[in-house]
Amino acid sequence: MTIAGSVEGFKHGKCVGESEFFLPTAICVDPINPSNRYYVGDGGSIRYCTDETVSLVAGSHGVGYADGIGAAARFHVIYSAVCLKDGSKLFVSDFSNDRIRMVDTKTQAVTTIAGDGATLFTGDRVGSTCGMQSPRKLAFDRSAPTTGTGKPQSVLYITSPEGIRRLDLDTGQVTLCVMTKTYALSEMDFYGICSTSIGRLILTCVKSNSVYSYEPRSGGLELLAGGALGAKSIPGVTDTTTKLAFASDLVVVDTSIEQCVYIANTSCHTLLHMTLPV
Repeated sequence: MTIAGSVEGFKHGKCVGESEFFLPTAICVDPINPSNRYYVGDGGSIRYCTDETVSLVAGSHGVGYADGIGAAARFHVIYSAVCLKDGSKLFVSDFSNDRIRMVDTKTQAVTTIAGDGATLFTGDRVGSTCGMQSPRKLAFDRSAPTTGTGKPQSVLYITSPEGIRRLDLDTGQVTLCVMTKTYALSEMDFYGICSTSIGRLILTCVKSNSVYSYEPRSGGLELLAGGALGAKSIPGVTDTTTKLAFASDLVVVDTSIEQCVYIANTSCHTLLHMTLPV
């Protein structure tokens, strides 16, 4: 069932029959109104959808780079979007601009919080002085942070071709916490990412067609599914039989008895379910 959009274009208005999207690539539920309101990254813009209408938050039909308020801001392909629990700030990966942007959902002000627009890795730096090559998916650290102000959701993890970056939202410090060369994995290419309630990261790798578990505090990388490339398997847990092909996204679901992950196994045209080890 189509709930918004019709043909390719850029038009606001009623969800069905009137609104048009250009390139919807990211979606994020509004945590204040989770049942029927959400943000959509649409090429060079961020749109806001209710059960009735589609409106503009920031950006435009055209692509480019500019901080600013509302339509004055410019983006170039938004790959991922996540929102603070209080709904006040939206964070997006501006893929082709090689930057992470923050949107104040009340004022619609857009600011760059990480990335200098260069595609080359520049090591660990602060905010806009850091090279941020093609940022893809974003995930908040769901566990209580041990640095900064101690506020929930003060750490953001980012996947990119160079590895996994950690962005401290309190200080602006960007750290490369998983690098391909560290694990001697020439075929490692992280894409999807999500965080469990204890802070463990679940990652998909689109070159090795694998799913990994990463513990940021210890640096441990373990294989959950697919073919192993330098990461150790978990006896009785690792699934080496399920076929994965360009697993592009995933989400963790908590129940009263277990944590499980749902995986978009894109090139196999399937959705996968996996129970996570305790």
